[in-house]
Amino acid sequence: MRRQRAIRTARNAVLAAAVAVALACGTDYDYWPTLGNDATQAMLTGLIDMANAAQHGTHTFPCPLDGGEVTITVSVTSEQLGDTAFTRGRWVFKPLYLCRLAKGRPTLHINGNATFASETAVFGSGGRRFSATVEESIYWADADSSFFCDPSRFPPSVVEEKDADDDGPFTQPLVGRFCGHSVEIPLSRFPMVPGT
Repeated sequence: MRRQRAIRTARNAVLAAAVAVALACGTDYDYWPTLGNDATQAMLTGLIDMANAAQHGTHTFPCPLDGGEVTITVSVTSEQLGDTAFTRGRWVFKPLYLCRLAKGRPTLHINGNATFASETAVFGSGGRRFSATVEESIYWADADSSFFCDPSRFPPSVVEEKDADDDGPFTQPLVGRFCGHSVEIPLSRFPMVPGT
């Protein structure tokens, strides 16, 4: 009986310690600073501007605020599946050093990666579909600390379809969450594959 009571007591102590650790970790996480909306918009604008300046292949660009460099790899692929032709574009950002994209407080850098991706499908019926998304795994820094932007389950994205008798351009914006904030990217600003 005493042995069973001792085992039960030890097990409860272990469970209590585990709960305490979990609560402590949760409390620490709750107090991680979040990136402000203005800084988030500045970061996204900087990425978009560099993507629009990039050409096919891998090239190095200085970051907008004279801090760090980033490589951007642009790839374009085409594929024919049955009567549907697909054209896909990818813009992959890899900072070589801390990349300064925003000024003020917090002082923002990125040290992670981000990807812009798009796909245009042209169907045998003449209809078309365009889809695009922004994926990120980004760290931002303030003074001597760095913090992680949780990738969103709802990243900025768009899917737009047009019938065969509609030869107008795609116009719907990308809408979603980027680094904890709701954002909207006009399609006119999003990097596009030539000819799409």
